[in-house]
Amino acid sequence: MTAVAPRNNVGLMLRWLPLVVCGVIAALTMALAGHEPSYDPWSWLVWARQLSGTSLVSFDSMGASGWKPLPVLVQVPFNWFGPDVAPVVWVWIVRTGTFMIPVVAWRLGRIAAGYPSAVLAALATLAVPAATDAAGGLMEPLVALFLLIAVEQAVRGRSGRAWVLGLLAALGRPEVLAAVAPFGVWASVKGRLKWYWVAFGLTGTTLLWMSGDWIDRGKPFALLERADKGAEPLRIQAAAHPGLEVINNEVFLLTAFVLAAVAFIAALRWKDEVSRLLGLTVLLIGGATALATEFGYPAVPRYLWPMVPIAYALLGIGVGRLVKLVPQVWGKALATIVAGGLLVALLAPLAIKSDRAGWDWYMGRERATQDLPNVIASAGGRGWIVTCGSIVVAPSPQVTAGVYALDVQITDVARGAIYAVHSWGAPQVVFAQRKVIGELQTAVRQRGLKATRLGSSRLWVAYWVGTLKETPCRRGGLPRL
Repeated sequence: MTAVAPRNNVGLMLRWLPLVVCGVIAALTMALAGHEPSYDPWSWLVWARQLSGTSLVSFDSMGASGWKPLPVLVQVPFNWFGPDVAPVVWVWIVRTGTFMIPVVAWRLGRIAAGYPSAVLAALATLAVPAATDAAGGLMEPLVALFLLIAVEQAVRGRSGRAWVLGLLAALGRPEVLAAVAPFGVWASVKGRLKWYWVAFGLTGTTLLWMSGDWIDRGKPFALLERADKGAEPLRIQAAAHPGLEVINNEVFLLTAFVLAAVAFIAALRWKDEVSRLLGLTVLLIGGATALATEFGYPAVPRYLWPMVPIAYALLGIGVGRLVKLVPQVWGKALATIVAGGLLVALLAPLAIKSDRAGWDWYMGRERATQDLPNVIASAGGRGWIVTCGSIVVAPSPQVTAGVYALDVQITDVARGAIYAVHSWGAPQVVFAQRKVIGELQTAVRQRGLKATRLGSSRLWVAYWVGTLKETPCRRGGLPRL
């Protein structure tokens, strides 16, 4: 009989070990620090809950941030295990993906120029600025990760896997199609992908981006109609050259673009396919986004964040290639340590500054979000509140969290600028953080309204606000402001 070779279980375990370790680290950060989603992810969670059939209201794609097909579809099944599961799982997925970026950068560096480049590429991506901005579940880290793995698969000759990963990245940020679509066409022409898989992928991705408003309102292009209403896109569009403004708005975005250009040119001389593909990815995405923004596309700097880990990996690979010129093994090791120290000294201050600010901002939202269910319960609970009038949540960054906590449609809750109180329907139930109660009191007096306190928690106070002729919606003799 012919002996059957045993499966290489050790190799399989080692292949998945980095993902498991990153998942454990992500879980620890959530257990020891914050774990609540931020503004945009709460919108996706609201829509996923409605599509899962577990919400008390029907699907409504309007309001808040733009539709994102990947996070919404991923979150749908987790709602079947209860409303508290999907938010935690999504934040864990994004943080796991964020921690995986240096791992993939290591692998790309090793393919490109050996272990010095592997070490320095991983080290550089650990110092990417504004990483904690995504701690609450933003899509950009996953987009960057998918693009990095797609490049890895492409250089290994696995064009099909690279294509699928590129499409996943495009389902998180449409701008990456500027790099993904040309790769698909090129791979098809070279015979590495069947043309119908390219056509199917691009068509399916486009339809999924249109699907939210198409299903809800029968308007496939409604997302573009709503995308330019935010203050930040309007500010960028008001610049003399919006395309330059969106890249030059953050120093690390401009740095990423320059690094990619240098690395791409250098890779042509080195014949380094990894650096060439990474550099081309950044240049295509950044260039196409800047050009589109120049002609009215409502981009903001955050959309370009996926370029940054890719460019930082390129920086590490390039420095590692210089280290490789040192002849002796011990000399390479010493040069790697010195180069790593220089990279940390160069990159860490900006990363620490931006991440500290981002984390402080996130934790402030975390505390307010966790306290929302308490004020809702104190005010009488969801069933009673929705019968009292329109709902306002102040300040605005907590609107989508309030929508999820109340399980209503996003369009049922007004953005919480106090000056808008009573401007879009009466009466209203206003959930105001204690830090904006003074503004609420002023708004009530200036408009000749009356306000009745419904309940409170550590950080929030709930009021009924109406005209002097209206009867307050309250359960007892509660004091007025």
